[in-house]
Amino acid sequence: MRFVRILFGILLNFVLAVNEEPNKLAGDKGMWYISPSHADDPLMRKLSLHLLNDTFSINKLPQFGEIPAILSKGEMCFIFRTDEELTIICPDFMAPNNVQQELGWRCIMVEGPMKLDEVGVLASLAEPLASANVPIMAVSTYNTDYIFVAEENLVHAVQALQKAGHEFVHKE
Repeated sequence: MRFVRILFGILLNFVLAVNEEPNKLAGDKGMWYISPSHADDPLMRKLSLHLLNDTFSINKLPQFGEIPAILSKGEMCFIFRTDEELTIICPDFMAPNNVQQELGWRCIMVEGPMKLDEVGVLASLAEPLASANVPIMAVSTYNTDYIFVAEENLVHAVQALQKAGHEFVHKE
């Protein structure tokens, strides 16, 4: 992974050198990196995040399974139907019975709304979490993105995201 980042940095700096002023590049002993003047790089963006209070379950139902009526009661939930399965992410207390499920996931919400054509939002979250060996379940909506992490990985996830420059904000 480090080799890929270094190679990407070298290639990106080459492109920048061709298209921009050379003094915006910084190098040390042949290892190139992007200077702070390129903070608009999607992989370097800093986001405001909010940790939701609820714990969530990730549930797998048969493809043509019925969506439980309780999910229409106004609590935040995500429902996806593909040609292979029906996946429901909902607060633990609303989890359907007798299905394949994982309980105890925490949700980190990106402060939005965002435009649908914004680039790099999930990448700026997924990269530091992958580097910290934190598995995620990502969900995007029209307004924003959500990252789900297992409760036992929450502290490591928050630390990795803060280290990457993201800020957690408190909301009532």
